[in-house]
This record gives sequence, C-alpha cells and structure tokens, in this order.
Amino acid sequence: MRTKVLNHFHTFHPDAQDEFNRLTLEEKRLTLAIARKAEGDDLPAPKRRASQPAPKPLEAELAEVHARMDECRKVIASGVVCVVIKGLTRGEFRRLLTGHPPRDGDDLDARLGYNSDTFGDSLIRACIVRTESLDGEPAPNDWPTWADDMTNGQWEEFFRACLDLTNDGQPVFPR
Repeated sequence: MRTKVLNHFHTFHPDAQDEFNRLTLEEKRLTLAIARKAEGDDLPAPKRRASQPAPKPLEAELAEVHARMDECRKVIASGVVCVVIKGLTRGEFRRLLTGHPPRDGDDLDARLGYNSDTFGDSLIRACIVRTESLDGEPAPNDWPTWADDMTNGQWEEFFRACLDLTNDGQPVFPR
C-alpha cells in the first residue's frame, strides 16, 4: 500500500507568522553584527547616558530572538495537520465509482464517468488513513470543514494525490 503525507493549514496564524518574519530579520542583523565583531571590526561603543542601561551582549540578544522564534514556530505548527492518504484497491475504487454515477444530461459527468460534484470529496475521505499534528500526535479528521475552507488549488492537490495513488501502477519498494 502506497501512502503520501500532505500538510494542511487548518488554522492560519498571521500574527505569529508576521512576528516570525520580523524576528528572522532581527536574527540576520544580529548574526551579521556578531560576524563583524569576530573579524575585529569592533566599532567604538556609542556614548550613552548614565541613566541608560548597558547594552546586552549580541550573543544574549540572539539567544532571546531564537527563543521567541521557537515560540512562534510552535504557534504556527499548531495550525498544521498532516494528512496521510493511501491509494484505494481496485474493488474499493470500483464501489466508489458505482456509488457516484454520472448525472443524466451532464456532459462533464459523462466524460469523467462519475458525479463530479460528489465523487471528489468521497474519494478523499476514503483515502485518508490518519490525521496527525506535526509532532505525530493524532489530530481529529475534520475533512468536510477543511474542504470548505481550502482554495480550489489546495483541494485539487488532495484530489490529484488520491487519484494518483489509486491509479499509479508503479509499486515503490523500500531500499
């Protein structure tokens, strides 16, 4: 049985993504400053007032940025579900096709050989083996809701992957 893992963002966290992008720029700035410092390009410390706190070492600032980036990664990852799909056997696929016959008078259905409105979601639902978080923990399978929230391209990716796994005649053997 061939399987494939598809990642799906069921909850997008734009604030965490924006903060992560900002921290990435800060990380680059600090990394460059540390590299310049290591090359001996020490610039004289800017004059400061006695009431201003002493600046933190660059390495400590970089460590704080990395810690905040890890927090953002966790928030972003909480919105991702890994969907493991498998190809259907010939019998399972045949039963699915007969369960969704083409509609009378619909040219597209006649060419495809199935009801184009209902077959896709049924195929995907039948191909899903399990859903899990990025940590490998089981996650609830909420396919009908995810399908409604997906763009057409995302849904098409799932549908094509299910069809490809079902129709591909090239077995893959582990090495």
